Amino acid sequence: MAGPNVLDLMQRVVDLLVRVIGEEATRTRRQASWFAAGLLLLGMAVAFAAGALVEALAPLIPQRALRLLTVAVPLALVGRALLQRGVAGAAADERDGQRDDRQHQQHVNPRAQRIAADHSEQPQNQ
Repeated sequence: MAGPNVLDLMQRVVDLLVRVIGEEATRTRRQASWFAAGLLLLGMAVAFAAGALVEALAPLIPQRALRLLTVAVPLALVGRALLQRGVAGAAADERDGQRDDRQHQQHVNPRAQRIAADHSEQPQNQ
């Protein structure tokens, strides 16, 4: 009876995402909602594909636990690699941003930084 529960949960999540996306939301929140919806669907697709693969391996590997490990370990390794890549990419982006800020500060026009004193001219014939 897990099927109806999963479908009910999926329906609730989709309803929530539609409500969040449909409201007067900021662009960032809307993009985050679409990203979350895509991530949810991708995760479900991977789970269903992994389940089908576990069943397809039944003639080759009789123990279900071993089949689950055979499918889960490569997925976990790929997930770990993607997380490490994402963290490393975020750190590199941060370093690039800091370097760009430093370069911008070094190349600022020094004449633009100095403001001349206000010398109002007085008429000489008075």
